Amino acid sequence: MGVRYEHFAINNKSEGKPVFRAGANYQIAEETYLRASMGQGYRFPTIAEKFIRTGLGDLQVYPNVDLKPESSTSLEVGLKQGMKIGPFMGYLDFAIFQQKYYDFIEFSFGTWAESEGMDNLFGLGFRSLNTGDSQVSGAEVSLMGQAKWGANNEHSLDLLVGYTY
Repeated sequence: MGVRYEHFAINNKSEGKPVFRAGANYQIAEETYLRASMGQGYRFPTIAEKFIRTGLGDLQVYPNVDLKPESSTSLEVGLKQGMKIGPFMGYLDFAIFQQKYYDFIEFSFGTWAESEGMDNLFGLGFRSLNTGDSQVSGAEVSLMGQAKWGANNEHSLDLLVGYTY
């Protein structure tokens, strides 16, 4: 378990909040492990995102002084099972997860300035925006391990494969 306090100040504005994390592992049988974790995240906009206008040639990156910090919560539960099949020894791991974002910050393309024709690409460019709340949920399975063979185990194959949905 852990907690920290994040605090940021730019000019006359400051903001902060505590961020918590916790995790646990429990061996439920021989080479069978259950795990769970939960945590929070907090990201304050950078000075560049809020105040700096820059460009690559005519393509501009525009500031957003109204950009708010984003925060998130995450949860994960997983099961890891050890296995031995012939010369292969390894682990099969399965997990489900969910992450929620609040005031999500996304780098977006659009029209952010008055058009000056080709001099500013008609006002087109990039800008960081709070796009609202979002959620990522899914599951992941992976297999990792090693097979050895030969008279003195001189041959081996390391394996790490996985799929995330």
